[in-house]
Amino acid sequence: MSKSNQNAYNQWGLSNYPLVRIVVPYVLGLLLADSIQIPYPFIVLFFSLATLIIVSKRLSTFWFHFVLFISCFVFANIWMEKSNSKLHSSNYSHHITSNKKQILAVKIVSTGEEKERSVLYEAKVLGVKKDATSKWEAVNGKIPIYLLDKDDISTNLSYGDTLIFEGYLNEFQVPYTKYHFDYQKYMFHRGFFHQIFLRENQILYHGNNIQELPLLLRTRSKIQDILNESIQNPTTHALMSAVLLNEKTNMNPELRNHFSKTGISHIIAISGMHVSILCGFLLFLIPFIRNSKIKIFIFLLAFILVWTYIAITKFPPSAIRAASMFTLGIIGIFLNRKVYSINNLIITALIMLIYQPLWIWDVGFQLSFLAVLSILCFNPSIQNLFKTENKILHYFWSIIAISLSVQFLVFPLILYYFNSFPLLVLLANIPAVIYSFILLSGSFILIAMYFIHPKISIILGQLLSYITEAFYSTIQWLSHLTPDVFQSFHISNIELILLYILVLTVMLSIYKKSLKSWIVSAAMLSLLVFTHLKEQQIKSKEDFIFIFQQRQSYYIFLKINNHGYFIQPPESSYDTYQYNITPLEKGYQLKTVDIFEWTLWEDVSLSSIILKKGFSTMNNDHKFSLRLLGFADIKGKDKNNFSLNNEQVIILSDVPYYLIDSLRNEYSPLTDSIHFLREAPYFAYLNTSSEGNNKNRSRVAK
Repeated sequence: MSKSNQNAYNQWGLSNYPLVRIVVPYVLGLLLADSIQIPYPFIVLFFSLATLIIVSKRLSTFWFHFVLFISCFVFANIWMEKSNSKLHSSNYSHHITSNKKQILAVKIVSTGEEKERSVLYEAKVLGVKKDATSKWEAVNGKIPIYLLDKDDISTNLSYGDTLIFEGYLNEFQVPYTKYHFDYQKYMFHRGFFHQIFLRENQILYHGNNIQELPLLLRTRSKIQDILNESIQNPTTHALMSAVLLNEKTNMNPELRNHFSKTGISHIIAISGMHVSILCGFLLFLIPFIRNSKIKIFIFLLAFILVWTYIAITKFPPSAIRAASMFTLGIIGIFLNRKVYSINNLIITALIMLIYQPLWIWDVGFQLSFLAVLSILCFNPSIQNLFKTENKILHYFWSIIAISLSVQFLVFPLILYYFNSFPLLVLLANIPAVIYSFILLSGSFILIAMYFIHPKISIILGQLLSYITEAFYSTIQWLSHLTPDVFQSFHISNIELILLYILVLTVMLSIYKKSLKSWIVSAAMLSLLVFTHLKEQQIKSKEDFIFIFQQRQSYYIFLKINNHGYFIQPPESSYDTYQYNITPLEKGYQLKTVDIFEWTLWEDVSLSSIILKKGFSTMNNDHKFSLRLLGFADIKGKDKNNFSLNNEQVIILSDVPYYLIDSLRNEYSPLTDSIHFLREAPYFAYLNTSSEGNNKNRSRVAK
C-alpha cells in the first residue's frame, strides 16, 4: 500500500473518532429495543460483574471494548423503554376502555392545521372519566383532534383553550400489508397512541384562553400570513412553506412523486443550507474583525438566530442536527481548536439520541445524518477525480461530486423506504441545488421586504413563482424520462443489512486495495443478488385479494401472477390509488395494473374471482366467490337465507356492531368464512391453478 493510501486508510482508525465505540452499540441498542427485551436481573448481573472486573484492574483491551459495547447496548435498551410514554402508568391510555365512549379534558397546544374535511389540533390530555357519574382521573399524554364540519362549526378553537368532550378514541390504522406505510408505528414514535374525530355537539365544555399566543407561534403564524399574502402560485407557496417552516401539508402527491422519482426530496428538508444562508452574512464578517468582544457578540447573535429559527420550525430532527453541528463548529472556531466534522456529527447524534431515543426511527433523522456522513467520507476523494481552474466548471463539478458522494450511504434507505432508485439524480441535483438556494435566499429577503413595503414582497413572490415554474417543468421532464422499472424496487430488512455491509466492504476495498477485500465484496454482492432473486420468486407466487373501504366507498385489488386488477367506484381520487395500491404495485413489482370502475349494484367476474352483492343466488361457481352484504341486505331478512355455500362473505362496514355480534354468535362455526370490514380490511392469499380455479385460501387479516 502506498504512503498516501496508507494515510487515507489510517484516518479512519478509531483513535481519530473515539466516540464511535459508544455511538455504534448505543444505536444498535435503540434499533433492537423492540425486538430484544433484556430482563432486569440480567442487567443487574452484567453491570455487577463489569464493575467487579474493572475494579480488579484485570481488564485487557479486548475485554474493555467488549464491556463498553455491551454496556452501551444495554443502556440504550433501558433508555428506549423509559422514553416510551405509553409504558408510564400516568398515561391516559391506561385509563380508558376500548370501543366505548370516553369523557376527556384536554388543553389545545397548537394552532389549527387545515385539512380537506377537518381542522387538526394537537391537545394535551389533562383528565379522563369513563362516564358522567365517574370521578376525574388526572392523566397525561397528547392526542390529535380532528374537528369535523369545519365549514359549519361555530366553535373557534385557539391555542391554550380547554375542552371537555365525549367520544370514541380511535386507534391508528395498522398497515394493511408489509408494503404499506406503518402509520401507527410512525405516530407511536411521536408519542401519539389514539386520535379522535370530533363534532361540535360532542363538546361539553369550551374554556377560551384569554392569553395571547406564545411569541414563537405568533412569529410562525405571521410568516405564514406573509406567504399567503405574497405568493399566489400554489407550487411556490407549498415549496416555500416546506423549506421555511417545515410545513409540508400543502404539497400535493404529484409534486412529491416527481421529487421522489428524481431524488431531490432533500431540498424541502431544513438542513445546513438554511443555517448557512441565515447566518452567512454574519459569519462573513468574522475574518475582518480584530476585536474579540465583537467576535463573541457575532457568534452569540448567530447562535440565537439559528436556534430561534429552529424553534419556529417546531424542532424537526434534521434541523436540530444542522443547528447542533453549527453550534459545535462555531465553538471550535472560537476556541481555535481543530474541528473534526465527523466527530461533530457523532457528538450531535449521541446528544440527540440521548435526549430523545425515539428519533432513531425518524426517517428525516436517518437520512440527514447518513447524508452528511456520506459526504464527509466520500466527497474529498470524488472531488479530486476532476480538477479545473474554471470557476463555473468547478462549481458544477462540486454539485455532481456531492450528489455522487451522498448516494453511498443514502441510496439503501431510499430503496428501503421509497421503493425507488432516482436514476437521474445527478442531472436533477444541479438545478435543484441552484433553485433551493434561490428559493431559500429569496424567502428570507421576501419576509424582510414585507416589513418595508408589502408590494415589494408581492413582486418578489411573482419573480420566485416564475423561477419555480421553470424549475418544476424541468423536474417534471426528468421525472418522465425516468423508466418505471426504477420506481418499483423493494428490499427487505435482510437485504437492507446486506446492502450496507456491501457498501462498507467496497469502501474498505477502495482504501486498502486488497484482493481479499474485493473477494469479500464480490461474495457479499452475490449473496445480496441471490437473496433478492429468491425473494422475488416467492413474491411472484403470492396471489391475493385486498378489499378496503374509504369514505363509504369500497375498493378491490387482485393480484394474479405479475398482473394487478383494481376495481374502484366511479370518480375515485388519485390519493386512494397512491396510498393503498402503489405500495403493492411497487412491492410486488407488477408489470401492469388494469383499473375497472364498478358500482355496488354490479357483479364482477375476473379470471379467478366472482364478486356478488346481496343474497340473490348464492352458489359456488368453481372460482373464488365473494359475497358483499351490507346493512340493507341483512336488516329484517330471514337468516335462513344466509347460506354460505362455500363462499367467502364480506360484511360491509355500514353494518352496526350489534348486528356484527349477532352474526358472529349465530355463525360461530363458520367465522373463518365471514369477514367484517368494519373491523379491518380484508386481505387473503389465493392459491390458483393455471386454469384460474381456487385450490385453497387462508385469511390473514382480521
